[in-house]
Amino acid sequence: MGGKVYLAINEFSKLLLQLIVLNVVWFVINMPFMATMIQIGLSTETSQLYILLTLVSLLLPVLFFPSLQALISSTRKLVKNDGSFSFSDFFRSFFSGYKNSFVIGMFYAGLMTLAGSLVYSLRDSHFIFWLLPVVVIFYLNLAAFNLLYFDAHYDMPLSWKFKQVMVLILTKPVFSLLNFVFFIGIQYIIFSLSVIIFILFGTAVTIYSTYYLFLWKLKKIKNQQTH
Repeated sequence: MGGKVYLAINEFSKLLLQLIVLNVVWFVINMPFMATMIQIGLSTETSQLYILLTLVSLLLPVLFFPSLQALISSTRKLVKNDGSFSFSDFFRSFFSGYKNSFVIGMFYAGLMTLAGSLVYSLRDSHFIFWLLPVVVIFYLNLAAFNLLYFDAHYDMPLSWKFKQVMVLILTKPVFSLLNFVFFIGIQYIIFSLSVIIFILFGTAVTIYSTYYLFLWKLKKIKNQQTH
């Protein structure tokens, strides 16, 4: 009994250490993006805000999405316990998946800019008019979230993955929404508890949890299709 407990603690400690290293590497790479977001939060001048938002739009496809995709791909390997894990997998995933994640980031940045501009321009209008862009922003984030997970899991064309995302959202709306809200919720809770903890393993732990649920759902769907 004691041996099993020790083994479980050892495996958990090993997993947590791997997630910490992955998260710290991801955070360090994203420091320009994080610094820009902090500046946006502190900015009080409209002209400066426009410049910072433009910079964010550039950093999203160039840096944020490729590094996030690398973190997701590396974490996926831990979830699946897929052979020997190496931290070089992060950088391998970063470069091998850069094209797809760059394209995803470009579309995301463009659509978010458009939707955000609509919300801003309609801010003084009746809430019904700006509610639609807000809903679009939410579902855009939901689609991007699932698309990154599909991109890490399948070696298929990006157009095929996008179709699968739409199928998942439309046919399994409850799971799609709950898993996304779960992702946001865990991030928020960890960040609220401690910024240091968030930097150490917040995003990696969140991805690990939600990717586990994502794979569980895919397996369940596959089993339903075979019966």
